[in-house]
Amino acid sequence: MKIGLFTPFAPPQRSAVVTRFTSLRTYLVSKGLEADFISPAELKTHEENSPNYVKYYTNIMELIKIIKCYDLLVITTPPGNYAFKAILISKLLKKRVIVDIRDPWTFAQEKLNLIDNGSLKYKKQILMEKLTYRIADKITIVTEYLKEYLIDKFSFLKEKDIIVAPNGVEPSNFKYNIEDRKEARTELNIPKDATVLTYMGIIGGKELDELLKLAQPLLRDNVKLYLMFILIVDKWSESLLSDLKKLAKELGILERLVIMESVEHEKVSKYLSASDIAINPLPNNLNYCFPVKTFEYMSNELFIAVKGPKEGPLYDLTINSSFGFYAESWDEFYIKLNKILSTCTNEDIKSLGLIGKEVVQKSYKREMANIKIYETLLELGK
Repeated sequence: MKIGLFTPFAPPQRSAVVTRFTSLRTYLVSKGLEADFISPAELKTHEENSPNYVKYYTNIMELIKIIKCYDLLVITTPPGNYAFKAILISKLLKKRVIVDIRDPWTFAQEKLNLIDNGSLKYKKQILMEKLTYRIADKITIVTEYLKEYLIDKFSFLKEKDIIVAPNGVEPSNFKYNIEDRKEARTELNIPKDATVLTYMGIIGGKELDELLKLAQPLLRDNVKLYLMFILIVDKWSESLLSDLKKLAKELGILERLVIMESVEHEKVSKYLSASDIAINPLPNNLNYCFPVKTFEYMSNELFIAVKGPKEGPLYDLTINSSFGFYAESWDEFYIKLNKILSTCTNEDIKSLGLIGKEVVQKSYKREMANIKIYETLLELGK
C-alpha cells in the first residue's frame, strides 16, 4: 500500500510538521508500507537536495499526476489553501483521505489577528475548512481540546470521525548527554557553571520581544545567566530575526544572547543538553495548542517555564507539576522564573527536569500517535 503524506514543508526543511511526519513515515515504512512526502515547491525554503521520497509539485496538473500514484493520503493542515486543493483532487480521484489537523485554521488566523471575522476572506476560509472536514474519510487531531472545539464548531462532525493522535517525541532523539553539554558550551563560549535559558522554535507569534525585555534585568543582575534561541529561520522570518537582534542590542543583552539558526534536527538535542531551563510561550488566545517542543524539552530533562492561557492541555500538564511552572502573564512569569534562579542550583533544576522526562516516556512517545494513524490507514485500506 502506497501512502502520500501531503505537508506544506518536507525534508530536509526544519519545522515541527516535518519532524512529526518524518517520524510517521519511518514508522509506516517499518510496517511494510511505502510512504512519500508531497509538498508545494513554492514553499520550499532550502537549497539542499531533497530525499527521493519527497515529491514536489509546481502546478495543479503535477499534483494530480502525483496523487494518482498513491492508494491513501494523509493531508495535514494548515495552511488550508494547499490542503483544500489536495483533498479535492484526492476525492475526485476516488482516494480515501485522512485530514490531519494541527490547528483549526480559520480560528487560529482570527485569534492571531490575521483575518477579520465576517470578512470576505474569512467567509472563503471557513467554507474551505468546512468542505475539507466534511469530505475527509477520517480526521486526526492532537488534543481532546481540539476535538471538542471541532465537534462544537462543525455540527456535521461525529466523535467516530475524529481520532486523537497526541503530540509526542521520540525519546531516543532527545536525551540529555553530559558530553554534548560540555562540547556545546565550549563551542558557544558559555561557561560550564552558567545557567542557560532556552527557547526553541519559530520567531513569529511567540512574544519573543517581551521575553527579551523580561530577561534584561535577570541577565544584568546575574553574570552567569545566558539566554539561547534555537530558531527556525527562513526567508519569511529573516526580518523578524533582525528586529530581535536590534532589540537585544538596545537592551544591552546581545553579548549574552546566543542565537542559533535552523539547526539540523539530529543536532538539536546536543544544544538542549547545554541548557537548563526551557521557555515555552503560548499566545493566550490559542488555548487548544500543545506544542511539540514541550515534549522535546522534557525528554532532554529540561525544567519547563511556560507562559500561556488559563486553560488548555499545556496548562493541564504543567500547572501543578514539579518539573516546571505555569504563568498566565509575563509579570507572573518573571516572578516565578526569578524565584527558581534565586533558590535552585543547576543540579536542583536538573533533578526536577528528570521528573519531566519520566512523564514523557510514560505518556508522550510519538510512536503512540504513529500507531493511531497507521491503524486508521489500515482500516481505510480494507
